Amino acid sequence: AMFAIMADLPKIRGESSVAIAFEESDVEFALVAWLNRLLSEARGEGLIFGRFELTRRDGHWQGTAWGEPWRDALERGVEVKGATLTMLSVRQADGVWEARCVVDV
Repeated sequence: AMFAIMADLPKIRGESSVAIAFEESDVEFALVAWLNRLLSEARGEGLIFGRFELTRRDGHWQGTAWGEPWRDALERGVEVKGATLTMLSVRQADGVWEARCVVDV
């Protein structure tokens, strides 16, 4: 959802990938860390991401984001500056994970 604010996700080609690993035992703090690492990688490499995968094992998180460099055909939406702890919630209900937080734009 965070990257959908910045671009039309179905139009993003997954031609580049970035691996992200980090340690965090708290799932809520892990959400904020993951989102902010994604933003940092995207900005640093000039990429927009459209597909994501994240797994956890014993507090160790391993993720991959796929995307592409910004191009003229991708309409830029609102730039997200960072994920915050505001309204932070990560929970599992009926076998489905729901994660939310407020992002700064």
